[in-house]
Amino acid sequence: LTNMFLNTVLQNRRGNDITLGIIFQCLAQKQEIPLYGVNLPINYLLAYTQKSNRTQLSKILFYINPYNKGIIFDLAELKKHLKESGMPISENYLGLCTPEDTILRLLYVLCRSYSIEHCQHKVSDIKRLIAIFDHPKEEL
Repeated sequence: LTNMFLNTVLQNRRGNDITLGIIFQCLAQKQEIPLYGVNLPINYLLAYTQKSNRTQLSKILFYINPYNKGIIFDLAELKKHLKESGMPISENYLGLCTPEDTILRLLYVLCRSYSIEHCQHKVSDIKRLIAIFDHPKEEL
């Protein structure tokens, strides 16, 4: 569970794909480096894009795996990996995600971890947060 919280990731210098990706993304964007999240089902990735447009798949120059020592690969290699893993090749998986998508993914993983640890009160708290991000207008 400790690799789920940014403060402990910074302190311990160890995290999971999502927390490391969030930190790398924030640091890069602070330096005006166009690095954005990619919400791949099996692994949270980062995408380095051309500065002009952050929404089009064709503008992604390469992908970075923040968990696997920052290994860099291109779209063809990612598609090959998805195919070998039996995953569908979808623009939803290959394109950029929003910061809200990243937060939701982190919350889902945190909820699952607390559920495994049998911390039901924390699970219910996180589920309320998930509901806010899933349906923000209904919660206001």
